[in-house]
Amino acid sequence: MQEQNINLENVTAVATDGAPAMVGRYRGFATLLKQKVPHVTIHCVLHRTHLVAKKLSGELHEALMICIRSINKIKAHPLNSRVFAKLCEKNDETTNRLLMHTEVRWLSRGDSLQRLVDVFDSTMEFLGEVAPLLCHELKKCKKHFLYLADIYSKFNEIQKCLQGRDVTVIQARTIIMGFQVKLGLFKNSLDRRDYKYF
Repeated sequence: MQEQNINLENVTAVATDGAPAMVGRYRGFATLLKQKVPHVTIHCVLHRTHLVAKKLSGELHEALMICIRSINKIKAHPLNSRVFAKLCEKNDETTNRLLMHTEVRWLSRGDSLQRLVDVFDSTMEFLGEVAPLLCHELKKCKKHFLYLADIYSKFNEIQKCLQGRDVTVIQARTIIMGFQVKLGLFKNSLDRRDYKYF
């Protein structure tokens, strides 16, 4: 930055890729920059999106929490997980496991929801015997979590396109602008009750 004569006081925010060389505690770029410019805000590119994704409406947030509780009910106990796997095999599901949602990797949210959609019938059958109240709540919020699974899968697609060593700023900007156009298309399709993109 000194070689390019960039005034550090003009830097207000930095988005890094989360690599240790960038965000290291003692010698990473972010730490060195904070020493020179204390007011700078630093976020990983994925973490910024994660912060935006946390701003869900009340109903959608509640549906997401019910899905996470349902997944955890099955995944957190090894016996439940094994019984669920057997049930999925009996029902000829394409997979026999749910994916655990983690806050650290927000991309896992979309994958977890999509897997829950894939084995929804087996999940309902299992929860009906193990946790009937949770089963009822999950059935009640089915529309919301199906919507979330679709939306998060779209977010995952865009995030995966933005990752990688060879993605330039120009390519990333093009990808994001294209996604913004797609969002308008999705909205218009949903207004017409056309669900071909979901």
